[in-house]
Amino acid sequence: MKEMKRILCLAAALLLLLGFAPRARAEEESAESFEGKTWEELVQELMDEYKIREDQVAMGYLNTVTGETHYVRGDTYMVTASMYKVPINMVFTERISKGEMDWDTVISGLTYEQILEKTIIDSDNDAAEKLWLKLGGYQKYREIICPYMGVDPETVDKMYWVNNYFTAEQMIHCLSMLQAEPERFPRLEETMRRAEPNRFFLYHEQPVEIAHKFGYVPDKSGTYFNDCAICYTDEPICIVLFTVGGGMKVESFLADFCTLMCDWAQYTAERDRKAQEEQIAAAAMAVTGGEETQEERVPYVSETLPPQSEEAGRLVDQTVIAPSQGQLVLGGVIVVLALAALITLIPAAHRGKLSFGWGFFAVLALTAALLLCVAAPTLSEKLNRPEGDPRESVTGFFDALKAQDYEHAYGCLEGYSSLGLENEPEDAMARRVFEALRGSYSYILEGDCTVNGASGTQRVLLRHLDLGALHADLRYETEAVLTRKVQELSRAELYDENGAYRTEITTAAYEEAVETLAERAEDYMHVSPLELELHYSAAEGWQIVVSPALTAALSGTDGVGGGAAS
Repeated sequence: MKEMKRILCLAAALLLLLGFAPRARAEEESAESFEGKTWEELVQELMDEYKIREDQVAMGYLNTVTGETHYVRGDTYMVTASMYKVPINMVFTERISKGEMDWDTVISGLTYEQILEKTIIDSDNDAAEKLWLKLGGYQKYREIICPYMGVDPETVDKMYWVNNYFTAEQMIHCLSMLQAEPERFPRLEETMRRAEPNRFFLYHEQPVEIAHKFGYVPDKSGTYFNDCAICYTDEPICIVLFTVGGGMKVESFLADFCTLMCDWAQYTAERDRKAQEEQIAAAAMAVTGGEETQEERVPYVSETLPPQSEEAGRLVDQTVIAPSQGQLVLGGVIVVLALAALITLIPAAHRGKLSFGWGFFAVLALTAALLLCVAAPTLSEKLNRPEGDPRESVTGFFDALKAQDYEHAYGCLEGYSSLGLENEPEDAMARRVFEALRGSYSYILEGDCTVNGASGTQRVLLRHLDLGALHADLRYETEAVLTRKVQELSRAELYDENGAYRTEITTAAYEEAVETLAERAEDYMHVSPLELELHYSAAEGWQIVVSPALTAALSGTDGVGGGAAS
């Protein structure tokens, strides 16, 4: 029995491996087939495979995250077929979100809830006609949906008003609005996910979930097969494809186009991710001198500071301040003149014209005064010779920052009694982010301190929270929270009498988003390489000169600000 169980477990594992292997190979093959090619080239290859001419299609692609956009005959008007049922339902679902009607509102004998199902899932033309008649007729309906299609009724091409024509650009605009604001058009996107699961874009199984609206019109001039969709790839995309006279395999062409677009979206997302990683790695190599990776060479905690070498410890004590060549020459001239004065003085004293003692004293005093002038800078530097290790001031400053002992920290700075880090914001959420920033500091000293007289330079790698990247993601996180609340709460709880979100709802969403990102602070860390300058004075010892780079790093504003961890 035990042997049988072992065999069954091995068989199950083998089946899992076999199940995942084709997909892994397919993804690998897709990446290889896309390498070095443009979107346009890939689409042309697909059209060539199906023997589809360019004048038989119009298509569009939009990555809703990056904004990457492509079109083939994007501004050409094509027979839309039933894809128009997306924007017409946007009109009514938006009215529901505004409280102007509800799902039980009856339109020509059917509730709107029934009409939504019939028009999107069953593509019922009679049900759709009830909608545009409710809006005041076909022309009036076309006018009302102009904002959803991204056109101005005053300036749009006259073809817009002819029968049932749209362009690929107009359909992409419509889909992108729906994808960006699903709460504005409740249930529409979800209903599109359930539409026609085995035809058009879904004629073949797709690698991701698809919300689509197809269109089909048989005509003596050519059969129109169309589809438009929101595809939920890692970075959601909007796609549309109009075809006319595509032949027997047109549905397979539509499905392959959808697969190609999904694969392209995943490929570009992975390509961009790798490019970002390479940029970060390059930055890390620059920080570490190009010897090793940042993770290998730069531990992000001050406790792992490399031991100071014995030579570095003796660096300040071994500094010898020598007089300059000009000082030596001037001193020599003074000595020669003093000797000449003494030689002149002796005969004058013998003739009784000058007291030798007082004259000799005067020459010595003058010589000493002149020599003192020459040697004064050197003597001053020797008397004010730096003491102590400047590295201790640097570590003292950053250790005090980590401990939030700002009095001690500011004492390590030259001419600064405050950087504002001790002042907490009044707003609770701003205070939460500020606390995350202050708690994020860690550092390492890189190399020895270079000392030149009373000045020194120390290289420091400071790791801190990147507030720019965090704030960039805060908007999207807040929108995600709001989307979830739309699904969880009733309309009365969500919206005020004007159809806008209640203030307490948006505030709660913002606060939840801040807490979520603050808990993920590790994803928003950035390493700043700093060249700190230090000055020495007998009264204060070694102190750090505050620079814009240091203040920017401490305030979390010198990162890439682009989103994720750097």
